[in-house]
Amino acid sequence: MSELISKKNEEKLNEKSTFFINLLKKHPLVFISIIAVIGVALIVLPSFLNEGEPKNEAVTVQSPDDGQSLQSLQSFTEEIEDKIKHLVISIYPESNPQICVTVETGIERIYAYEERKNKAVSSDTSSSSNRDQNNEDTQKSIIILRTSDGSETPVLVKEIQPVIQGVVIILNNTDSQSANNVTEAVCALLNISSARVCVLRK
Repeated sequence: MSELISKKNEEKLNEKSTFFINLLKKHPLVFISIIAVIGVALIVLPSFLNEGEPKNEAVTVQSPDDGQSLQSLQSFTEEIEDKIKHLVISIYPESNPQICVTVETGIERIYAYEERKNKAVSSDTSSSSNRDQNNEDTQKSIIILRTSDGSETPVLVKEIQPVIQGVVIILNNTDSQSANNVTEAVCALLNISSARVCVLRK
């Protein structure tokens, strides 16, 4: 019984295949057109489906000059000065260095944000022929993380530290060679050029 059913199924498949083969031979342009339409649909449909959906990206925000930002900037410069001081003392313990560090910019924070594009169609009636214009409105908003206690904080992607503008070091009981050695050590520590480092001797 199962063999009869399988034979019938094979016959049906053969009939269908011969039908499509004959149709392809008689009307080849029809099949090419169908394949072209399917290909275009596969390319165009994803863009329509994704339209209006938010895209998660990142936006760079420079810290404003508020108390918290100034405090963090001051902490950054103090940390750099402390590193330089420990470095100089480890080389010349009797130098008693006095250090001042300046920076070019504040701390830059990169936050995650979502971008939503909305398209609106408007009719242009100013000309003799009415034309439809596509207006695209893009809305950007920083992604906010809400914690269990109800507080809200933006999602931080990256924090860029300030660029060091210059370093001034005052040393005691050192010669010119010692000053050169300190300059080279500070340049290597901070990855800056010697033009940004000034070493003075008392």
